[in-house]
Amino acid sequence: MTDDELTDMTLRLVFTMKHGEHGKKTGDMTEGEKSLLAELHQAFPKPMTPGDLSLKLRVGSGRIANALKTLERKGYVIRRSDKEDRRRTLVSLTDAGYAFIEDHIRKMKAFFSGLIAEYGARNYEEFLTRFEALIASADRVYSRLYPKGEEDLC
Repeated sequence: MTDDELTDMTLRLVFTMKHGEHGKKTGDMTEGEKSLLAELHQAFPKPMTPGDLSLKLRVGSGRIANALKTLERKGYVIRRSDKEDRRRTLVSLTDAGYAFIEDHIRKMKAFFSGLIAEYGARNYEEFLTRFEALIASADRVYSRLYPKGEEDLC
């Protein structure tokens, strides 16, 4: 395959993963909102700033602000001022947010267990090893192209 053909195939696969059955909005939660909750879950019980979330998720501050507003309205996150520096906002999961993301993680683990059974553990392990190397390469390329992390490619 040529580089162009590989690029086209990659875009098709990314689009399928993002917009196929497994990439759709579930209930009233978007994939971006779930990603934000997952980042807060990883940091739990330590709160994060909106800026931290923006850097980790590689999206602009406006997107983070909108997602936080929505998630706060749904009762999944709480925003508060940092007691040590009142200019900083800290974001934490609520009990409902923690329960939601725990349930989502449980469902994802069940999905991937089924995928491993379908694809084969050995094939899946080989895929993950190569995918991990691909992600590391993607991070290096992204950092060179967008040193300030200003571009939201996905």
